[in-house]
Amino acid sequence: TGDTILAAVGALAAGMGVQILPTCAAMMFNQKCVTSEGVIASVVVGIGLTIALGLGWLNSIFGGPNPFGIFYAFVALIVNAIVLVGVSALTRTHPKEEIRTAFAQVGW
Repeated sequence: TGDTILAAVGALAAGMGVQILPTCAAMMFNQKCVTSEGVIASVVVGIGLTIALGLGWLNSIFGGPNPFGIFYAFVALIVNAIVLVGVSALTRTHPKEEIRTAFAQVGW
């Protein structure tokens, strides 16, 4: 029916929107270890997994639309946070000495 489709589309839209939360949390708490590569990878993986689970593309692997009895967007959010930390750890570079000195003079 029309109500069922409306609820499914609303849940999918909310699930995709929530995938920005790990990035926002890292920004709010001033985490300098997060890199732009990590942010891009995590959002792409989170939205991709939300769409794949929400549209039922991975139902045969997980046994249904809600893996482990958890809402699919929350599963994607957990994977999103893991990807953010992992990719940021792999792509982190250390600033040069003159940049660290300039930041120290400014008070960062």
